[in-house]
Amino acid sequence: MKTLLLFCLAPMLCFAQLTEGDQEEIDSLKQVIKTAVHDSIIINAWSAWVDIIYRTDPDLDAALNNKIVKRCQEILKNKDISMQEIGFYQESLGNALSNLGAIYEDRGDYIKAMEYRTQSLKIFEELGDKVGIANSLNGIGYTYDSQGDVTKAIQYYTRSLKIFEEIGDKSGIANQLNNIGSIYRSQGDNTKALHYYTQSLKIDEELGDKIGIANSLNNIGSTYENLGDDTKAMEYHVQSLALKEEIGDKLGKVSSFSNIGSLYENQGDVTKALLYYRKGLKIEEELGYKSGEAASLNDIGGLYYQKKDYSSAINYSTKALGIAKETGELRRIKAASQSLYESYKQLGNKGIALEMYETYISSRDSLESISNKKEVIRQQYKYAYEKQALADSIQNVQEQRVVKAELAGQKQRSYFLIGGLALALLFGVFIFNRFRVTRKQKNVIEDQKKLVEVERDKSDHLLLNILPKDTAAELKEKGSVAAQSFPMTSVLFTDFVGFTAISEKMSPEELLEELNYCFSEFDAIMQRNGIEKIKTIGDAYMAASGIPIPNTHHAKDMVKTALEIKRFMLAYAQKKEAEKKAYFKIRIGVHSGPLVAGVVGTKKFQYDIWGDTVNVASRMESNSEPGKVNISETTFQLIKKEAAFTFTSRGEISVKGKGNLAMHFVDA
Repeated sequence: MKTLLLFCLAPMLCFAQLTEGDQEEIDSLKQVIKTAVHDSIIINAWSAWVDIIYRTDPDLDAALNNKIVKRCQEILKNKDISMQEIGFYQESLGNALSNLGAIYEDRGDYIKAMEYRTQSLKIFEELGDKVGIANSLNGIGYTYDSQGDVTKAIQYYTRSLKIFEEIGDKSGIANQLNNIGSIYRSQGDNTKALHYYTQSLKIDEELGDKIGIANSLNNIGSTYENLGDDTKAMEYHVQSLALKEEIGDKLGKVSSFSNIGSLYENQGDVTKALLYYRKGLKIEEELGYKSGEAASLNDIGGLYYQKKDYSSAINYSTKALGIAKETGELRRIKAASQSLYESYKQLGNKGIALEMYETYISSRDSLESISNKKEVIRQQYKYAYEKQALADSIQNVQEQRVVKAELAGQKQRSYFLIGGLALALLFGVFIFNRFRVTRKQKNVIEDQKKLVEVERDKSDHLLLNILPKDTAAELKEKGSVAAQSFPMTSVLFTDFVGFTAISEKMSPEELLEELNYCFSEFDAIMQRNGIEKIKTIGDAYMAASGIPIPNTHHAKDMVKTALEIKRFMLAYAQKKEAEKKAYFKIRIGVHSGPLVAGVVGTKKFQYDIWGDTVNVASRMESNSEPGKVNISETTFQLIKKEAAFTFTSRGEISVKGKGNLAMHFVDA
């Protein structure tokens, strides 16, 4: 039985491969690092590089983070840098230390993991960066969790949760509730686990966070499986799978297929279990996810063993063992060799059975050895931590005594010193300002100012490319952006029909060129009509009208924009047909209603929108037809008197999760 336990903010099963686009971006970043003059640009480039290679190359990941740490520490020793620069380099240092903590966590070195994560926490506390503090507390909690100290893990997770609640970061709250739920689940307290998972699910649904919803549904399903309620477990896993299919989460689908297959296996339905395990295996093979392949192959082999088809069982488990040896994963080697031992024993092939048994024992002993080493490290860490805590406590007492003694004497002297110090300070400032700056130093300072202004202009331009003007201004001024509620807006979704089939006929370069051509024109149309582009999701495009500045003509503007996109795509199709080339057809949907908008992320900012209006707009698109603009009844009521539009009523159409909804096609 194979069930994936998800920790949303903690390190979790993650698979990634560098694409050609990733490598091109890395090459570009390398060039920036070579030519950049300002340290902030170099550090930003290193940070972006880290984001791209995260968990694909742990050694390079560690090396880059160490470079960031070293450079930031050197710069921060310079007392001439501005407060703004200090804040930037401290934040970069805190993030790099946090990343190093995660890397050493993966290596099982809990002492170093805790050392780096504690340093990161201290920096964010000095900055007053609550998001950084909350994430650092979460990382420390995960280190304790990895060592089996669930009491301290819960304490740190709870502290992190409290901060997310204080700042109103609902996404952080939901993730932390999931972490706490997973702690209780790992301890067998499934009732409390369900309580936390359900709270997390509710928040994710409010936010419209489909990834979060899918993860929570998955965790709830696995908890019900632990409780022996396979019916409810199946219900939640099926819901999770449907959502993952909707958002195109391939690796998430593997987890769901595995969980559903496991449930069918529990029920003795080998045929259905095989069906779902094979679905997961197919995706793993497509992704080149070797560890998952080995697990799925062995699960399939186990099902054939149950059917007493020992030859097929051996076939699948042998493949699993080969992949496991290739990747060097001892737990997969152990599982596959154990399965092969059982199958060969049933066939009476004692020689190979003995060989597999020896492999099983060897891998089992190696795993136990690793586990024992981790326990030794854990005990070393515990000793070192307690020893340091005692030393800190003694030092603190001594310092307090000295401070008390000093205060008694200082109190008498302070009144006499204040006047003299104030006068000396004023005189010192005058002398300092009068004589410290030579002409050469002035030129250097002016050059630095110009450089900073150039970089600031570049940053401002980049910020305006990803955020609305007013939102960008608020972010620069306050360092954060408050979420806003809008009582009435209009949201547009577009999607290319048959995208997968068409994309298979194109090279990656051609596909990228076509998408860029279409989406660039969409961007221009949005700008002409005063519409706020939100984001692209694969081949889908999302935009909103009436934000961030509310207006009463948002529906008219959005439908006008949708029709302009429709006309562009018609001309595009005619051109491609004349050239006898493949082309995209488009579906467009619009719905009007309230939503919440704000900025998500702390490193790569993104202006996003949430709420049921977004979900219904997506349904309008998926229930549209190629070359058509499909609008909801709400949008229709807002624009029905507009002479520029003509409408075709579609009546009520059944929509998944929404019941029957009235829809209309609109044309110019």
